[in-house]
Amino acid sequence: MVLKNSAKNMTIAEALRLRIELTTKRDSLQRRINNNLLMKADAKLIDAPHILIREAFSVNKEIYELTNRIEATNSVTKTIHGRKVLNVLADRKAFINQQRIIQQAIDKINEDYHLYKQDATWILTISMNDLQKHYDEVTAQLHQCNLEIQASNWQIDLI
Repeated sequence: MVLKNSAKNMTIAEALRLRIELTTKRDSLQRRINNNLLMKADAKLIDAPHILIREAFSVNKEIYELTNRIEATNSVTKTIHGRKVLNVLADRKAFINQQRIIQQAIDKINEDYHLYKQDATWILTISMNDLQKHYDEVTAQLHQCNLEIQASNWQIDLI
């Protein structure tokens, strides 16, 4: 996988897929490096770590260059709904964090259920139904962001 040749005319979606493949390759090279750092004195070296390190650095550079192009593209292009891709990605991150906040509150209520169920002095300050409704609303907004991003990623060419 050579970035300069394979990333000429590709969409963001294709670039994201390539980045995953490159990351997998880099991780595999790291495992091979680690597995070849020590060997028995009478054993034969399978992979030379210095060569693997050089190859891992090269793949890492490809990932870095591809990531920069993806981010540059996201900063100047618009989704199929006319919103800047970067803004939709920021919205998605906010929805993911909101979802996490609500989920942790739901988990805490479930964890402490025995307290307020057995002892009448404990009361819920927010209903589980309200939390779940709010969670479902945030999840729907997150889903819409994901759809907008995914649909756009197949339409936008990488810069």
